[in-house]
Amino acid sequence: MKHSETIGKIAGAMVKAQTEMANASKSSKNPFFKSNYASFNEVRESSLPALNANGIAVFQTPAHVDGRVEVETILVHESGEWISGTVSLKPKVDDPQGAGSAITYGRRYGLSAICALGAEDDDGERSMNRKQAPPIQKQVIIGQENINWLSRFCKTHDIKDKQILMSKYSFDPYGTTAEQFEPIKKTMESDYQEAAA
Repeated sequence: MKHSETIGKIAGAMVKAQTEMANASKSSKNPFFKSNYASFNEVRESSLPALNANGIAVFQTPAHVDGRVEVETILVHESGEWISGTVSLKPKVDDPQGAGSAITYGRRYGLSAICALGAEDDDGERSMNRKQAPPIQKQVIIGQENINWLSRFCKTHDIKDKQILMSKYSFDPYGTTAEQFEPIKKTMESDYQEAAA
């Protein structure tokens, strides 16, 4: 962690802010892995109002360093004091989509870590009566028909992890439309038919 020469004021403000923060709700769904996770928006909604109310702004800056994506999260107090931390990630695919995904992960994990947020995953947290903004769901734009097709394709070709296909063919259920997926499907079918021949 890096910080300004003094951190007395931002430390005091962080103590107050953290008493007002609730853990991020795991309400976003990943249909590929059948799991829930706290999205970046949910992490942001759990932390930003409390930080801002206590005079703290958040800055997050991405950089590309030696094939890795780095995201620096900086908390700046109205006094001018600041603290920062950096998350470094290697994208699964070396293209703009892979970099964008790594940046989103870096922003989510960086903000969670610097605020010491957890992810709500039990009914106990829900009963605490804390104020939380309604969750924002990521939209799966690839379409349910294509999700079903991928499941059948993986079963037919004994592919245990859909992430392998997502990386190999550079698609994302949240960023690839059904129309964009059509030529990818044809390429996948062709590749696996050749491999089986």
